[in-house]
Amino acid sequence: MSRKDREERQAYKRVGEDSWEWGDKYNRYSAFFNNGHIYWTWEGEKDLGGGSEQSFEEFLSKGPRDTDAPADVVEGIRAAVLKMNSSMASSPPARNSSGGFATSRGPAKVAVNASAQDPAAPLAALLGQGFLVFTVSAAIAVLLASALPTLAKFVSIILPVLFGFFAAFRWGGMALILAGFFAMAGGFGSQFALERYQELARGTSVTLASIADAPRHPEATRFVVSDIRAARPFIGRTQRTVVQMIGAGPSPRTFSVQVMPLVPVGWTRDRPVPAWLACTTTPGFDCLQRSERDLSRTIRARDYDLDYYREAIADSRRRHGMTSANDAPILEGSGDPFDTPEFYLAGVVVLPLITFALWAISVIGWRAWRKWKGAPAGSA
Repeated sequence: MSRKDREERQAYKRVGEDSWEWGDKYNRYSAFFNNGHIYWTWEGEKDLGGGSEQSFEEFLSKGPRDTDAPADVVEGIRAAVLKMNSSMASSPPARNSSGGFATSRGPAKVAVNASAQDPAAPLAALLGQGFLVFTVSAAIAVLLASALPTLAKFVSIILPVLFGFFAAFRWGGMALILAGFFAMAGGFGSQFALERYQELARGTSVTLASIADAPRHPEATRFVVSDIRAARPFIGRTQRTVVQMIGAGPSPRTFSVQVMPLVPVGWTRDRPVPAWLACTTTPGFDCLQRSERDLSRTIRARDYDLDYYREAIADSRRRHGMTSANDAPILEGSGDPFDTPEFYLAGVVVLPLITFALWAISVIGWRAWRKWKGAPAGSA
């Protein structure tokens, strides 16, 4: 920059306690303090511009990022930095031949040296902040799921992520943003467990001599039956398509819904079907074969699957000319201890704790790896 340009640039400066502005007839420049750093900005013609962040330590040891900043602006910044933190005092940056301040970094838009970054937050404090993200996200999601299940599913996607970003801006640390995404997974699991608990807890467990008695127990959600067989020749099928958000947009995914009658020994097709075994899988696979390995313990299907299972039952009845008993339950294979309401109630608390533990392990592992590599942990 020529002497004339430098003098013209210096003619438009304004100095404040923690912010400085200057410029020429084409450009505006500024520097200001924020959280232990200096932010250098440039605004030019036609929306041109740029910015760079510099720590106090780097400024004192290597000079300003903007090598053409007016000398009294640089002196003012240095005085303010030393006043804010006397422990950071060092010799003034050396001037170069053109009157500016020398720097080995060059102009703006150069990444800050990792060794000049603020030290990472103490591990215990970071884990405590992350635990708060998980706790608040899970608590709100579960409370909403108790009253407004549909709304709760949307909140479980948005709230933990937003809270993670808020915590990161409030306390610092990219790891808290990651905590928000882990908390989202924990919230989903907690809601699933709560819904299943509510479905099972409102019923009872019954032990029957024959599956033919199942329609007489509409209050039951869990069945232990001695006389029970699968009528595989009378399978019914349908498909369900679910739109999932994958990548940049919605993506449809198709599932195969399969059912077959559960009957006692000696049952014939002219008699009503007392119960149905149901399952969902990827098209082209037979999930009923896996489910019928142990029919002695079954559990009622989830409420949100019933409409699809009824379509498959209608397909079986239409193709095979059968009837279904009134109140014939639609069941899924099960086994201890997963068919107990208490198991799912425990999952409401345990699943968020598991995702928190996975996040904490990833944070501890990252810091250990950075320490082993001889690099600072940064803001993680």
